[in-house]
Amino acid sequence: ELKGELKSGKLTLKDVLSRSGDDIVGKMKVSNVLESLPGVGKVRAQKLMEELDISASRRVRGLGAKQREKFKK
Repeated sequence: ELKGELKSGKLTLKDVLSRSGDDIVGKMKVSNVLESLPGVGKVRAQKLMEELDISASRRVRGLGAKQREKFKK
C-alpha cells in the first residue's frame, strides 16, 4: 500500500522518512522505497544509494541522521 502511494505521488520521500518510527516503514529496505518512486528503477536506486553511501541491505529505520539529510535532497 505504501509503495503504491509513493508510486502515485500521494506520498513523498520526506513523508516516508518522517514515519520511520512506524514498524512497517522502518522495516522496509531503502532500495525498495527508492524503487517505488516514480521514475526510479533498480539501477537508478542503486546509483543513488552508492552516491549517498548507503548499504544495499540498509533499512529505513537504520538510516543515520546525516544519511537522512542527504536522502531528503
